[in-house]
Amino acid sequence: MSRVPGLSRSLSRRSLIAASASLFSGMFVPSIAGANEPPPAPSIATTAQPFDWHVASHPEIQGMVDRISNVLSFNVNAFKGRLGQVYGINAGKLYPQVFARDLATISEFIGYTFDPAFQRTPVEEFLWTQDVFNRSEETRGAVAATVSPAGELDKATAVSDEETSVIEIAYQHFRMGGGADWLGTYVGDKTVLARLNDSVEYVLRARRDSETGLIYRAHTSDWGDVKLEGGQFPTDLLPGDAVTASIFDQALTFRALGQLVEMNTAAGDEEAASRYSSVQGEIRASTDEHLWSYSLGRYVIHKHLSPLHHSFDESAIVSFGNAVAVQTGLAVESQARSILEKLEEAARVAGTRRAGLSLWPPYPDGTFNHPNMGPANYQNGGVWDWWAGVQILGEFERGASGMALAHLLEAARHWSASGLVPEWFHIPTGTDQGSLEFGGAAGTLGQAVVRGLFGIQTTGRAYEIAGRLGALSGSVTIRNQQSGVAVSYTQRSGNGWLAMDINATAPDGGSVSLLVPDDWSNAVVLVDDRAVAAGLIDVMYDSVTPKVQVADGVHTVTALRADVDSASSAWTSDYGRFFPVDGELGYWMTDASGVPLWSGYSALGGELALGPALSGRFIMDGLVSQAVHGGVLQWSPEQGAVVTAPILNKLSEAGHDGWLEENHGIPEAGEPDLAILDNDAAIKNRFLGEANWRRIFGMPVAFVDHPHVAILRAENQAFQHWKIETGWGAGPGHVSTMNVGSMAVEAGIIPSESLELARGTPASDE
Repeated sequence: MSRVPGLSRSLSRRSLIAASASLFSGMFVPSIAGANEPPPAPSIATTAQPFDWHVASHPEIQGMVDRISNVLSFNVNAFKGRLGQVYGINAGKLYPQVFARDLATISEFIGYTFDPAFQRTPVEEFLWTQDVFNRSEETRGAVAATVSPAGELDKATAVSDEETSVIEIAYQHFRMGGGADWLGTYVGDKTVLARLNDSVEYVLRARRDSETGLIYRAHTSDWGDVKLEGGQFPTDLLPGDAVTASIFDQALTFRALGQLVEMNTAAGDEEAASRYSSVQGEIRASTDEHLWSYSLGRYVIHKHLSPLHHSFDESAIVSFGNAVAVQTGLAVESQARSILEKLEEAARVAGTRRAGLSLWPPYPDGTFNHPNMGPANYQNGGVWDWWAGVQILGEFERGASGMALAHLLEAARHWSASGLVPEWFHIPTGTDQGSLEFGGAAGTLGQAVVRGLFGIQTTGRAYEIAGRLGALSGSVTIRNQQSGVAVSYTQRSGNGWLAMDINATAPDGGSVSLLVPDDWSNAVVLVDDRAVAAGLIDVMYDSVTPKVQVADGVHTVTALRADVDSASSAWTSDYGRFFPVDGELGYWMTDASGVPLWSGYSALGGELALGPALSGRFIMDGLVSQAVHGGVLQWSPEQGAVVTAPILNKLSEAGHDGWLEENHGIPEAGEPDLAILDNDAAIKNRFLGEANWRRIFGMPVAFVDHPHVAILRAENQAFQHWKIETGWGAGPGHVSTMNVGSMAVEAGIIPSESLELARGTPASDE
């Protein structure tokens, strides 16, 4: 066993707690002054901050909001630590400590629901524990597994994911706003970044097998922390214990190395970034060589690094670590596709439709010397919503959104039926087990909704939305508690279109893409009624639109279904229409931002009655407006309808009465009076023949009888009763409306920016 360095001197975590390890020669301090005293009144909120989401036709997903908020708030842990007040989230009622592993899995989501101290202070407290471990060269750079009000330190030496877990928490705090400045702050005599680098160096030095290049641990059930040998110290790797290299540890180490590349680059340490990038590649190559099985189409649960023979075929066990390899990106797309299929197959065989199955088939009875590790129990075949959130997020992000949504609904329905957020589920008895208000499950499934289904990620200054609602309608509101970046959006859908109405506060704006229905072969993407992208990108089973950039504020991103070889086929849909003016330049009229100008225009007779669009959208008198030949359309929230603006009144206010009379024969306006209609029976019949005449035409204000035509002026429109042949289709007796929208454009009262032509299809360089 010489290839596994340090095995003969492995450290018991219980000896750490008791401070009896000879390595520390009595220097270890198991508690701190005041640790058992009640914590001081917290200076920050210790209940979850508001967030919300809704998915049409799936109320069970809406029902998750309060449960997640309540469970996370229930598990808040605030206590006096070595460096000051520490804020964290416990795993559950049965676990009074803050576990690095558990907190890591929910660290991004708590960035939306709690003060940034809930990320920062545990990281710094965990990094402080290095000063204890640094007293031995063997454990230099290691961190504790837990921190707690009691002040003791705990390290589960059977596993190798505690350092990588602390790196994950730190990375989320860095990415969500802490930035390089925080990485440069000090914990004791070293910077945060230096300590994070030290932690992974410990893993690479003390927990990496020299022959295979893999990270090793005790023989556990993949991600579990209970070792095969059990005994008095079931979570400690002791001399003579079996040693394995699990897919779970390789995936988390792979992720941690990538995160350190990014953080070191941000801090300007290119040498460290280059080193960790190189090692990350080595980990992937070693994992593929030793753990990937082409015949099984997945990773094996682990590789034995010490002599051990099982009487059963261990390679038949499908382990959850495969899902972690998918979510962290260790598995490439071809591997990920096969893995997800194998995980589904294992769940079916186990008799469940839920994600988060720890492994299947379970290890036979008696394999583990521990009462909780019988077949289908706990870490040996239990179903964990905590890990379901990780699996579902991976399914969403890697391109299996249909599978992910089905799994999300299964978890939500279970919560709804039981009223619980359990630690794990026992398939044979159909019962929830462990802590029944498990913080890990609340946080990871919350993250599966926010980052997975709604596709939101935020940084200190920007956001990304990879919306995965597809044809579903829904809404979400979330806020980065550290940076203040806030994202709220509502997605609507119809026949051949998806529209996302976004309201975001982010100095650098964001990027947006949308998952489209399976039967789409092409799409045109609009941002605020301007075509900026076309095409679709295949991601495993999903088809998504290209990412488009969106500025800070309120915007609408729309995907319009198009024929595979014709982007212009998207120009007409239930959502809107493009009116070409000059080739592929013109104006879009749509129902963007929940303002149904297109639907209202269509209801008023569309192009036949009002002519084509003459502008894009603009604001007139506080109302969203758009010019067409026959007038100016406005959305009236008060009436809940599209109306025509009193555009002739606006022309009068602008001093254009003389111009109207000289150029168009329209008389100067008088007082509104319905009796003016009595001057011309034909015009009166046409006017009053419209049931909504008041909303569309306004009141009559003037009449003039010219030799060739009689003209009625109303507030919103003007009518002509012809006495001659016009040459354009109107003859004696014909009543027509005038192009008062064109007059408004000609007179210059329509904002010039709204007259800029938009593209119907994106430019070739977009």
